[in-house]
Amino acid sequence: MQAMRFVKTRDHGLTCYEQKAGSKTLAIFLHGLGLDAGDYLSFMDSRPDEHTIAITLPGFDIDQPPISRPVSLAEHAASVSAFLSHTRRRFPDKDLTLVGFSLGADMVMRLAEHWHQNPSEAPKLRSVLLLDPNVNHSTMTISRVFAASDPDKPLEAFKNLLALVPDLLVLEAICAYVLRVAGKDFRPIWHLAKDMVDYWEPAGYGQIGRRLAAVAQYAEQVRVAFSAPYSEKLPMITESLGSVIDSGPPHLEVLEGVEHFDLIRADILAAQLQHVR
Repeated sequence: MQAMRFVKTRDHGLTCYEQKAGSKTLAIFLHGLGLDAGDYLSFMDSRPDEHTIAITLPGFDIDQPPISRPVSLAEHAASVSAFLSHTRRRFPDKDLTLVGFSLGADMVMRLAEHWHQNPSEAPKLRSVLLLDPNVNHSTMTISRVFAASDPDKPLEAFKNLLALVPDLLVLEAICAYVLRVAGKDFRPIWHLAKDMVDYWEPAGYGQIGRRLAAVAQYAEQVRVAFSAPYSEKLPMITESLGSVIDSGPPHLEVLEGVEHFDLIRADILAAQLQHVR
């Protein structure tokens, strides 16, 4: 990877990696729980002609000193919103696509609520791509394990997570995930996991329908790509969405044979972005 192509900056408390290019489009990426902008650098590096920015939320950058206190979900949303407003002012003529994976997808939904309360901050978005957003507590295995853990005992949290692994394929993915987050301060991860568990209802699909409909108010096009385990949930999500939106509904699709962390592989991410461009 030719890391010198990326410009690393700090903006509104966020660590940002920007690959500048003259493309008409600009894609901005939000990461999953405990992860960081590094998830997207391989994809960005493979497409040097595309303008892209990957951000890391406060407390999740392993290269930064620990933050003085955990940041709440509402504060994260406010920081990202301010960054997006600033970015829109920097590039007023570019088609802006916002991409969120897992917790990052949930963050986009929380942003829609923030913009409803602060309409002057809402940026003009060409499209939104959500990768495996949560729908209720049934999809929040990692968040629920971390939220129920002692924030001062991360090793126990990781052991509890590994104890839930059902097969070798998932074990490989979870071990790779643990390696990514184990070297970070666990308290911000625990705090945001707790906030996210509180953000979602334990069961039901009404909430995801309403939140996707809210996101659709701020983008010309919204696409939601789910990994294979969501296949049984898709009919209920679609039904819930249909009851709260009148026009321009998000496109929902389950990618068969694709697991959760596969969604941020460079090839799959490229294919999904192509749909919203």
